[in-house]
Amino acid sequence: MESFSEDRRGAVFVTSGERRYRSFYLPESRPHFARSKAFHTGHLKLEIEVDLQRKRLEGRASLRIVPLRSLQRIELDARAMHISMVTLDGGECRYEYDNEKLVVIADSPLSRGEHEVLVSYAASPTQGVYFIQPDEAYPEKEVQAWTQSETEFASYWFPCYIETR
Repeated sequence: MESFSEDRRGAVFVTSGERRYRSFYLPESRPHFARSKAFHTGHLKLEIEVDLQRKRLEGRASLRIVPLRSLQRIELDARAMHISMVTLDGGECRYEYDNEKLVVIADSPLSRGEHEVLVSYAASPTQGVYFIQPDEAYPEKEVQAWTQSETEFASYWFPCYIETR
């Protein structure tokens, strides 16, 4: 059985049997819980035009999703994008966007089975996609773009669901 104790400086200790461990818990810490996953992404298709000179992307992200529960609001991570159109199952739909999260709003709860969300957007990503161009130090450098997204940076260059937020 585990027990918790605190010393005079506020450090928390965990005692388990004969062993005592210093906890990484800080008194000012608040609990952080993973958000509840509302749907499964079965497939993601990206159609992207890259403007290397302007360091800009324009594209369409098509997500095939399967609701895991009753679902009328589909939350996607989409940082610093210009959203031009959103469709759900082929028809235009309402959406809310606060420059970090795109919420696709269905007219009624989605039925079981697969649904398609299509987002047309533009972005000038500050992370996730990196643009390389010649500069004073390297005038012969080739112009290129490359991605290094991991999970947390993907939403800078395409709308997606980040599970680790």
